Amino acid sequence: MTPGDILKKCHSLAVAKTREMGDDYAELVFFRKDLDKWSQVLSENLGPAEKDENCTPSKEQQGLAKALGGVRHSQTLFARKGVNGTVVALYWPWRDKTHITLKLGLIP
Repeated sequence: MTPGDILKKCHSLAVAKTREMGDDYAELVFFRKDLDKWSQVLSENLGPAEKDENCTPSKEQQGLAKALGGVRHSQTLFARKGVNGTVVALYWPWRDKTHITLKLGLIP
């Protein structure tokens, strides 16, 4: 499974902005009103969140997310180990309470 495979399952969800899109890495912005739908797709593909929003990340979680810029208190983290590496997803809300940034990457 790759980030691209996961995003193909999200084709019906609205994206406010695509910053980068590849098979092994994607960064996009979606609308907060769709958060439950995005979370459901990520959970179905990566398992339950490793870290929820407003929880302090552990050292292991920080290590998982390092290649994507790290994980912070306000971010939600998903991860699943696979044959080709670990697929990691991070998302966090904007201050405008309308948008959420999602980073999704395959870490070899």
